[in-house]
Amino acid sequence: MRQSAWLDEHLVGDFRGLTSSGGAADEANYDLRIQWEQVLGADRWVGMSWPAEYGGRALDFAQQVLFHEDYARAGAP
Repeated sequence: MRQSAWLDEHLVGDFRGLTSSGGAADEANYDLRIQWEQVLGADRWVGMSWPAEYGGRALDFAQQVLFHEDYARAGAP
């Protein structure tokens, strides 16, 4: 599944309302942000450069950049 399709499928409901603002000290929607990170991790969008046998996607740098561009374009948290 392409990353933009994945984002369209998963960035819905309460997740859609999250924004990329905030940071380590921002406690607004903390539990929901943790849930979003768990969704990312479950589908191996965390550690994307890691080998597949260690839970990653073994993506090269260009593929990671494409994901982050789509992620930013979608307004994901």
